[in-house]
Amino acid sequence: MNLGTDKKINTEDFENLYRKYAGGALRLAAAVLGDKDSADDAVQEAFIRVYRSLEKFDSSRDFKPWFDRILINECRRIASVRLQYVDIDDVEKIGGLSYSTDDDEIEALKDAISRLKPKYRELILLKYMQGYTESEIAKIVSLPRSTVKSRLFEARNEIKCILKEDYHDEKQQ
Repeated sequence: MNLGTDKKINTEDFENLYRKYAGGALRLAAAVLGDKDSADDAVQEAFIRVYRSLEKFDSSRDFKPWFDRILINECRRIASVRLQYVDIDDVEKIGGLSYSTDDDEIEALKDAISRLKPKYRELILLKYMQGYTESEIAKIVSLPRSTVKSRLFEARNEIKCILKEDYHDEKQQ
């Protein structure tokens, strides 16, 4: 894609941009929002915002973190309207998370992630699903890196606690 200095984009360039980023965007939005329909809406709205805001994009920087920030903000807007928490069960159906462990462990992990507070879940998904560094996540979610780092630490600890609690409950039954 050629954004150049005038930041105008032709239809073909925008279609290429969409093809390149839409699949990953849909997986991320589905993980954050919990259902394909809302994810579709978020991705569509994010691309509309990108198209309308392209003049604000600093072409000396990477496009994907800028786009993902727009997408995350759109997911937050949709989630606040719905007042619904993420249910990560549908992510795998649309090609989301992939693990190399047994099905019970996958389901336990997905369940633990879905039970996290949204502020933690979002960061976990950006880190482990999208592969962003803490610095990149900080830019995407507009938080200091130290806050991202501490929230990731807290989120991992919360996941461990949920998994231990579930394991303990399971052994008692």
